[in-house]
Amino acid sequence: MSVAVSQAVKDYMIEYEGAAAGKIKVIYNGAIIENFLNQPSGNGEKDKITIGAVGRLTRQKNFSGLITAISLIKNNKIECLIAGDGELKKDLQKQIKDLNLDDKVKLIGQRKDIGVFLSSLDIFVMPSLWEGFGIAVLEAGAAGLPVIASAVDGLKEIIEHNKTGILVEPANENELSEKITYLLNNKIERERLGGNLREKVISNFSLEKMVQEYDKLYKSLTGYARFIDK
Repeated sequence: MSVAVSQAVKDYMIEYEGAAAGKIKVIYNGAIIENFLNQPSGNGEKDKITIGAVGRLTRQKNFSGLITAISLIKNNKIECLIAGDGELKKDLQKQIKDLNLDDKVKLIGQRKDIGVFLSSLDIFVMPSLWEGFGIAVLEAGAAGLPVIASAVDGLKEIIEHNKTGILVEPANENELSEKITYLLNNKIERERLGGNLREKVISNFSLEKMVQEYDKLYKSLTGYARFIDK
């Protein structure tokens, strides 16, 4: 028996690795919810609205698309913080400079205090080109943030469009820019989407739920549950 962290990963294993569907169990990764609750909120009155993203600076994460989208937004009262490190750091720094976005977009490196970082944001964006799942989206949801994410298979299992977040076509910078602008101008919508996602993450994607699912799988494979029942 194999475990896939999402239905998208299970489908990949079946199609490209020849795995038998009946031999794969989907168990979603879980977030440590407590790390993101009761953090000082960044959603109060402040001079700028802060957009944030977290991940390795790689092609997959498509932060270049996010930077381009920010360049299309005609609003000087925003900032975009990208937390992470990786092979494309110099390329992204050059893009920021070439687009004259030094005052708007910052690469802030890896952050160990991810809960504190998320609490400073107003909007979370995950513009990935592909994802097996999306633990960063779970963490943003646990922090109560509204999320804009690419409509790729792994992320669509977390985000329900216009209910627990906003989905955009992958690599479509114009659409991403439009949706960011929409949330910039709609605080009530930010709060609604963030609240809905937080409820979903707490109910379905907690670390405790993940452990319970692994425990049930282990017992089903070892016959432990049947032994106890007798």
